[in-house]
Amino acid sequence: MIDDEWLRALGQAVLYFSFLETAVVAIISSLTPTDPSYMEKALDGRKTAGQVGKDLKRSIDKLPKGNRRSELEQLATRFVAAVDRRNDMLHAMPASLGGEHTHLVRLTRDKFVVWSTSELLRAANEFEQLADDLNAAHFQTKAP
Repeated sequence: MIDDEWLRALGQAVLYFSFLETAVVAIISSLTPTDPSYMEKALDGRKTAGQVGKDLKRSIDKLPKGNRRSELEQLATRFVAAVDRRNDMLHAMPASLGGEHTHLVRLTRDKFVVWSTSELLRAANEFEQLADDLNAAHFQTKAP
């Protein structure tokens, strides 16, 4: 049985991640106006979130050193971590742990993540905050 609250939390996490990925794509498009098709490539599935993160770092590397570049580098690092977290969620397997409700579980060589309702809500909140921070940065971003 799938708990409605858990399912709602899963939906929130997925939705907020899409918001933050779209914000990153917008920043890249602002930093590289010579590639107007970047948004199309990223949003139609020709770019994975991991590739978008690498592209963001490459775009930032072209900026002059300074506070703006430093701020964007920190956001890029947070985005790459969010991609890893999202991947842990999307590549998890269903499991029932000590109860009737299904959860997702991600087991790798170095971690074991149980995607409980609280863990999904924590991820959703992290993704939402990062999306807000990225959107704020986007509105301050000017092409070099």
